[in-house]
Amino acid sequence: MDHSTARPEFSPSARHFADTFDVMQEFRHSADYDHAAGFTAHEADIYVNDTEAAILNFLQVPGSEQAYIATLTLIRSR
Repeated sequence: MDHSTARPEFSPSARHFADTFDVMQEFRHSADYDHAAGFTAHEADIYVNDTEAAILNFLQVPGSEQAYIATLTLIRSR
């Protein structure tokens, strides 16, 4: 009997949201903790616009998929 957990196939919007979440979290950590990191106003504007688009598209994803993605973003192995 195979007890491995099957990974669901996510929609493109859900994958884009998860990828954007990871990238933006890294940028936030850099901004908070890396004193050498710098972002221009133009870069910040692009990041905000990309993130807003990812969120708006993610809101169209079925609720069960949203819940699964949210759980994955909260429970990470370190």
